Amino acid sequence: EAVLSLTDDFMDGGRSESSRPSRGITPSLEGRGRATPGAVAETAAEGLPPARDFVADGAGRAPILVFFTNASCPYCREVENLYLRPMHVRGDYRGRLLIRVVEVGGGAPLTDFTGQRTSHGEFARRERVAFTPVIRLYDATGRELAPQLFGYGTPDFYLGYLEQAIEQATATAHRQRTLSCAQVNAAGGCAPSAVPWRRAGG
Repeated sequence: EAVLSLTDDFMDGGRSESSRPSRGITPSLEGRGRATPGAVAETAAEGLPPARDFVADGAGRAPILVFFTNASCPYCREVENLYLRPMHVRGDYRGRLLIRVVEVGGGAPLTDFTGQRTSHGEFARRERVAFTPVIRLYDATGRELAPQLFGYGTPDFYLGYLEQAIEQATATAHRQRTLSCAQVNAAGGCAPSAVPWRRAGG
């Protein structure tokens, strides 16, 4: 039985009111399992970069995969070690996808998608992330590009859901760039990617 919930109701900011705790998720309530800036730095040293400035990240117009995690979440470590860290180290999505870590409840500084200074914990609270692990894929404006991945299932299911979400996000981002170029093409200088990204060998 898969315990990962891939929600389809991701419009209007991508918040899924119907998602409910189940096996494979860890509550990340404020004040419980609180992460420190040092814990975020440790995560970066291990291979996954912490979120610091989403405005700067969005300058390249690549989708941004945000991994909401928590220091006390064992399922988060599995998602990180089995999927996200190898993906990041191998460079499977280099130039096409950014991976950033947000520690739910953490106090590390962060510039959000609007350019306002906040913290990891406050950003997660505003995004209504109360359980971990959660993966969301955003564009440069903070709009979600694909259904979120909520919780953690067995390896047989999780990788497929993750790759499906990434492919949907990159395809949606490509359509957005193409539409934007069509709107300003008369002024010239707009050159979107020729085709949406697909995983090597896929």
